[in-house]
Amino acid sequence: MGKSMLSFLWGLFGLSTYLGLRNIDVGDVMYEIGLGQFINIKRIIKFVVDIMMLCSYSLFFGMITRAFMLQGIITYYGRSDRQT
Repeated sequence: MGKSMLSFLWGLFGLSTYLGLRNIDVGDVMYEIGLGQFINIKRIIKFVVDIMMLCSYSLFFGMITRAFMLQGIITYYGRSDRQT
């Protein structure tokens, strides 16, 4: 499996992680585990989820950009395993 394919896969992983985290409602989770009345903990968890979303969003765009760059290099210069 080539580097560009691995970059595509990591990009899709980042996108799926971002979409999964986007749908988390911190308030519902807090009430489920019995900590709904603690507003400060809710803010901390929301901040951590936002940081995780930022990292997964950056991973998505970075890896997809890298994959297309590698595909362009392969197309322009040809395969490296070919004898010239």
